[in-house]
Amino acid sequence: MIQDGVGEGILKIVLHRLESRLKADDLDPILNRLAYIKRMIAELAGAIKPSFGPSDPPAAEPQGTLPKLVMVKSPQDQKREDMRAEFMLLLPDEKRRYASMAFEELKANGMATPTVCRKFSAGEWDGGIIFTNAVRSFVKNTYGPDSW
Repeated sequence: MIQDGVGEGILKIVLHRLESRLKADDLDPILNRLAYIKRMIAELAGAIKPSFGPSDPPAAEPQGTLPKLVMVKSPQDQKREDMRAEFMLLLPDEKRRYASMAFEELKANGMATPTVCRKFSAGEWDGGIIFTNAVRSFVKNTYGPDSW
């Protein structure tokens, strides 16, 4: 189903609903689980109208402009974003050094999965857990251990 373009998030929701439905003893058993899964995917994708819930269309929102919502970051989130930006300004060799430190820390903690090892050896650490830990290593070495 993932090959058919169904996202992992939708598939997780559908499988969770299927699990809940199968555990419900007071409901009739599902005879065709694949058909149930396909129906739920279609409902989540908006292809068909759900068979449950109110049949009336939602009330129209009042005309006019709504105020724009502004996302306010916490001081800690802003500090981390600034430190990530500072990390990105480093030279590639310096970034690689911090990525190596992060990878060694991941190995020491038992978090270096085969995928992480492959990505590190291929130099694809510009995102994900290696990148996050490389930024953390940079911050700890530059500003001290309590600064992250």
